[in-house]
Amino acid sequence: MARDRARPAAATIQMEMAPGWPRPAGAPPLVTDEVVARIRALPGAVDHARAEAERVRAGRFAFFGYPEVTLGPGFDWHDDPITGHAWPRRHWSGVDHRVADADPKWLWELGRHQHIVHLARAWRLTGDDRFAETAAEHIDGFLEQNPPGIGIHWRVGLELGMRLTSWAWIVEFLRDSPVATPERGGALLASADAHLTQLERYPSLYSSANNHRIGELAGLAMGSLCFPEIPDADARADRALSGLAAELGRQVHPDGVDAEQATAYQGFVLDLVTPVVSCLTRLGRPVPENIAGPVAGLAEVLACFASDEGTLPRIGDDDDAVGIDLSSETDRPARLRSRIRTASRLLDRPLSRSYPGLDEATGWLCGDLAGRDDEWLRLAGSAAFPEGGYAVLRRRPDVGELRAILKAGPFGLGPLNAHGHADLLSLYLSVDGEEAIVDPGTFTYYGDPRWREHGRSTAAHPTLRVDGREQAEALGPFIWRNPPRAHLSSVRLEGDVLVAEGHHDAYQPVRHTRRVELRMGGVTVIDRITGPDGAHEIDLRWQLAPGTVRQDDGAWVWSGERAGLRVAVDGLGAPRAITGCESRPSGFVSLSLEHRTPAPTIVAEGRVALPAVITSHLVPVPREAP
Repeated sequence: MARDRARPAAATIQMEMAPGWPRPAGAPPLVTDEVVARIRALPGAVDHARAEAERVRAGRFAFFGYPEVTLGPGFDWHDDPITGHAWPRRHWSGVDHRVADADPKWLWELGRHQHIVHLARAWRLTGDDRFAETAAEHIDGFLEQNPPGIGIHWRVGLELGMRLTSWAWIVEFLRDSPVATPERGGALLASADAHLTQLERYPSLYSSANNHRIGELAGLAMGSLCFPEIPDADARADRALSGLAAELGRQVHPDGVDAEQATAYQGFVLDLVTPVVSCLTRLGRPVPENIAGPVAGLAEVLACFASDEGTLPRIGDDDDAVGIDLSSETDRPARLRSRIRTASRLLDRPLSRSYPGLDEATGWLCGDLAGRDDEWLRLAGSAAFPEGGYAVLRRRPDVGELRAILKAGPFGLGPLNAHGHADLLSLYLSVDGEEAIVDPGTFTYYGDPRWREHGRSTAAHPTLRVDGREQAEALGPFIWRNPPRAHLSSVRLEGDVLVAEGHHDAYQPVRHTRRVELRMGGVTVIDRITGPDGAHEIDLRWQLAPGTVRQDDGAWVWSGERAGLRVAVDGLGAPRAITGCESRPSGFVSLSLEHRTPAPTIVAEGRVALPAVITSHLVPVPREAP
């Protein structure tokens, strides 16, 4: 690293692409005329691509929960438009993003170049040269302002890996465009080589040895497979694929649950690896089972967790990340359906849930395989994931689908468990496709630490605490010390009453066991607290999604956008509702990073002697008009 600081790797190679950037021998044909014709035939695809490209051409960007900003021509890639902070143009090792008075994630999101993918894709679909020209301006500006090893955009390996994946698609989309000049192509290849070199030299370790490492290896594989002109590309690809398989084996449980214990990162990791599978398939190379198996497992878990309307519970951290953005679709359920559809068709493996038809992202990623169509819609049933520690209970009564998920498993990906929450034995419930009992969300990563602490805390989740204790000790925003253990102890997925039961040891010598019983009429949750004789303070919380609540004969009735739920608690004091209490903080949910919305929390508290039993009745009811 000292050598790098003294003489940062300028262009490690001097190369040119031929005019028009013809695809070199050995590169995967990601974008072909046949695929483009299929995408153009999708209703609305061309119009959506054009609209998204026009937004980018106008310099309009909105990431996370921040307000939209406008970047003018020739903008500075080092200046944060949200705070005005100018990141230093020095060697990446001297840029400490954890202590600066700014959130680097906004600029990193821009630096992933997914907006340039949108521009290049729109040119390929419409032939409008303005889109290619703006893409070229952004590429040129980035390469000029971010020489190898210098600045915030070289600080984190995940960003380099994701940028390489974007570049692979950008080059494919822009072949034969008027901006595909030899000089620009050579500059891109030189920077890609520097990206590959840095990723191999400085792999993520410690707190970033999680999805970051998968993203780095996926980027290494994409850069090596898609740019075979770069020296040593074949050997680099082999090393990347071997490392990727090893990391998937470490970070994905045998049952398909991502070890970070966060549903958003479950989808993100799937996004990161899917383009690699697409490349191998287009090259006619078999996808190694130690890559295909985890990819199928990740998709299967998402298929089981999803409601019939395509919603997912936000369990654990969520930063809205998308591994590769090949459509203008921002609707989360549509994106989830695309992920499931793409994995199933790429791997030619049936999943517990299927979606007939085609979407744009699936069309690009699957190529000719996109023509494989499921004949009918297949809906997921109940399922258990013992290694990952989840049970999914599901009924479809007349009022609509009722889905309950009990979390009772590993705390997160060790040793730091960075993206997990202190949420053991939390219950997540959806009613008729609307998330009703929810995780509070992430709120922030680098913003107000009070909200980061709250979003991760046991007190914010749909579980209970003993004597005000948290389930683990947080050390900073991404580290947990002494995480407890939890286990699914019994699961029954058939019969009139579906059952899931688990326990954890976070409150030793007191033990908490939760039993969930799902019937056609609703859900009964039985919490048992056992331990040495004596009385203990117990507080139980049911965090609801945004909506309204009213009291009803000692219970609370919640009304959301489409569904309603009656919440009653026996065994503690009369439950009360909290909505939007800034001073605690409580009564909020975070629907996207850097954003919060008031949402009711039902709280029941009391001092009880052990052993104690607390019963909650969660009954779907018709939504009440506001």
